[in-house]
Formats: sequence, structure tokens, C-alpha cells
Amino acid sequence: MAILPLKIENLSKKFGSHHVLENISFEVNKGEIFGLIGLNGAGKTTMIKIILGLLTPDQGSASIFNSNSSDKNSRRNLSFLPEKFQPSHLLKGKEFLSLNCSYYKKPFDYKRAKQLAEILRLDPKVLEKRVSGYSKGMGQKRIGRAHV
Repeated sequence: MAILPLKIENLSKKFGSHHVLENISFEVNKGEIFGLIGLNGAGKTTMIKIILGLLTPDQGSASIFNSNSSDKNSRRNLSFLPEKFQPSHLLKGKEFLSLNCSYYKKPFDYKRAKQLAEILRLDPKVLEKRVSGYSKGMGQKRIGRAHV
């Protein structure tokens, strides 16, 4: 059996009487590039939330690398950045990164964070500024948890 990066089987979700997803099935094979395209309300975000374990489907399943997406270990190497991502405006950049590292029981390495900021073409001084002063694009640049 081939290991599939993503497999959706008979996925359905409704809110009240409104069917957002109804019996959706597809596979994403290794090496394929995949995107969800659709009108507002078509169920794209709902599907992503189910894949990420943030919502439970009414029917069907989602699997990531042949592990059910309801298993938190299946999502260890995934990241999700919602369009309206807003870290706490009270935190400085370095505090926000340190907090995120703590979620994964990883130490925060300030020196490495500065290096990664430079790689992302950010002035390392932003680590000392409150995230409320970041532009939308700057707030969305991501330093992977495995690297800090």
C-alpha cells in the first residue's frame, strides 16, 4: 500500500441543516502539488480544520501519511497559518517565539532566532518589538519550530 500524503474519504460536515461538505473523497499522491479552490462557503476552511483536527467530521475521515488526522501525531510536521493570524499584541517577537517553542518542549535560542530573522530578510531588531507593530506580511513570516 502506497503512503499518501493526504487522503480524504467520504468526508461530510454540516452546521445545523446546512451541508458544508458532503461525501468528499480524494487523494494527494507523493510529489503532487495540491490546492483547494472554491467560492466563499464552499467548505475549504472546514476541510482544512478537519484535516488539522480542529473540527470533527460528521462522517468520513482524513488521513495524513496513512495516519488518521484525528491522531495528533499525524500532524506533527504540519503548520497552519489562518488568513487572520494575530499573535497576542502584548508580546514581543522573541516572547511569542519562546511561547511557541514551549508548546513543543523546545528551548528558545535567541541567537538562532536572530539568524533566522536575517534569513527571512527581517531586521533582527523586530524580535525586541511588540508584534502589534508588525505588518501583516511580517507577522505571517514563519520561523519553523524545529529551527528555533
